Amino acid sequence: MRDPGISNLRFFCVVVMTFAHVPFAVGLIAAGSLPLYLSASPPISYVGLVLVDGFAKISAPLLGFMAAYFAAANLQNRTYPQLVAVRFKQLCIPAIMWSLIFFGVMIAVGYITSDLSYVRQKFSDLDINSVVGLGRFPLNYPLHYLIDLFECTLILPILAVVLKRFGISIFGGLVGTLVLILVATDLNHNNPGMNIDNVLPRADLFLFFSAGLAAQRVLGSNALDRIRIRRRGILIAVGVVFLAGSLHSRWMVAMDSEIAIWSGFFVSLVVRISGSLLALALLPTMRALARRGLTVDDKLTFRLLCTHAIAFYLLQPLLGWKLAGADAAAAFLIAPFIAVCVAFAVWKTERHMKHYWVPLIQMRQTR
Repeated sequence: MRDPGISNLRFFCVVVMTFAHVPFAVGLIAAGSLPLYLSASPPISYVGLVLVDGFAKISAPLLGFMAAYFAAANLQNRTYPQLVAVRFKQLCIPAIMWSLIFFGVMIAVGYITSDLSYVRQKFSDLDINSVVGLGRFPLNYPLHYLIDLFECTLILPILAVVLKRFGISIFGGLVGTLVLILVATDLNHNNPGMNIDNVLPRADLFLFFSAGLAAQRVLGSNALDRIRIRRRGILIAVGVVFLAGSLHSRWMVAMDSEIAIWSGFFVSLVVRISGSLLALALLPTMRALARRGLTVDDKLTFRLLCTHAIAFYLLQPLLGWKLAGADAAAAFLIAPFIAVCVAFAVWKTERHMKHYWVPLIQMRQTR
């Protein structure tokens, strides 16, 4: 049965994800040689760092966990080719389409502002990798998550067979080894394991995707509720770990030492795990909102994922140009909510067009 609380939780995850992609927030949370509390940083820097390196970092892994959780259940009722075809339609096609739309928006802005050199540069930089996202981030860079998620889906049956034949211990050891390999392939990036320039999926997403499969096969249909922390004291402790990790992972990754970078990755991984547990603790609240009629449509959530980078691209000259201090902080905090409004407008427009074209097509067919 469909759980509307999950839909609300997905929306929450994508909203906090957008904070990591606000382009004019870099100055507020720039990484330095010292942690914030040793460099006399303003309070907004702490808020920005917790949002960007904390809450925004849990969204993709937790969404990947839930995607694998439900895909594993669907695999019991569908063949593998059917599952791959559905996921390709749901993940890869939108990523390609919205990358091309983003490109069209950039070209339109260049012509409107009469910046022909910008237009020529965008055309010269365009290639197949920047559209499909296999060799590097696509034009609509947040949608690289969709490409990574599809790549994880391709190996879902292999992971399921390993789990079934060899048990959870061997499965966990194999997944952990592969995660370390994925991180080692791109260690010297400010987000180790992201793998921007090759076809490998991001390490944290692969880990959470594998965990979602294991949760569905080992814990069953109520796995999310069984994982969810109920004791307030444990939640507070997890929250403290989450906040501490959020304030230190970026500082550690910015160091030149490989030991510090690896340590930063594991701290960031702890942030993702602890943050995911905190987010799952919101599930009863999300279900309570759904019972009161406050349920977010999954299509609206997906539109927010697909359009927020475009919205920020258009908002940057308005909210980020020559802003500093309190103005820049305010722009950073309100930008995601403006992106929600843009996604809502796109979603409503699509629904309106669908209601217009579908009856028209059906009428022509009857004629």
